[in-house]
Amino acid sequence: MPLKFKLFLAFALLLPAAHAEQRLLPSDDAPGQPAFLQFRATLINAVVRRDTQFLLKIVDENIRNSFGGDDGRAYFLAKWKPERPGSRLWPELAAVLKLGGCFSGNGNFEAPYTFCKWPEAVDSFNHAAIISNDVAVKVSPLASAKHLSRLSFSIVELADVEDTSFGWTAIRVADKTVGYVEKRHIRSPIDYRAVFQQADGRWQLVAFLAGD
Repeated sequence: MPLKFKLFLAFALLLPAAHAEQRLLPSDDAPGQPAFLQFRATLINAVVRRDTQFLLKIVDENIRNSFGGDDGRAYFLAKWKPERPGSRLWPELAAVLKLGGCFSGNGNFEAPYTFCKWPEAVDSFNHAAIISNDVAVKVSPLASAKHLSRLSFSIVELADVEDTSFGWTAIRVADKTVGYVEKRHIRSPIDYRAVFQQADGRWQLVAFLAGD
């Protein structure tokens, strides 16, 4: 073997391995507890109907609404105004419930899986999860734009670029090129999440908040 090739091979072996794509596959513990599964199904139906009366029954008196101390049912209702036709609560809660979740060590159920299954080693502020299969990454935020790549349940780096495009999120693909995916296919681990707790045989919504 020529000396130059030996030196090249030795140098190549010292280089770090290529960064492997990280994935976050959908996960849902609810089927393991039929009582909670039934409760969640009833809640999902109530959300579809925008049933404020049912919601009031399951919102805990001391529900956690933020990291700023604005807790309690009264603040929750004042913030979300669920009785109004344009309330943002219903689509936010529907999105959370759609994405499964996990039972924590204390028996609470946390949703969605993009929050409770997020790997600790990955910065939750600068990354997000692709929540669909075979998602097109576009060169620009247009449905007609060319494809850069396709991703399935990948953890991606968010791109810090000035962009006002509605319905699209800028990310960086493997070679750091900026690409765009539809917002409906991506979710931040620090977006809205819900925590449910059982007390006296009843499940209650004890937290609904975003951030970290």
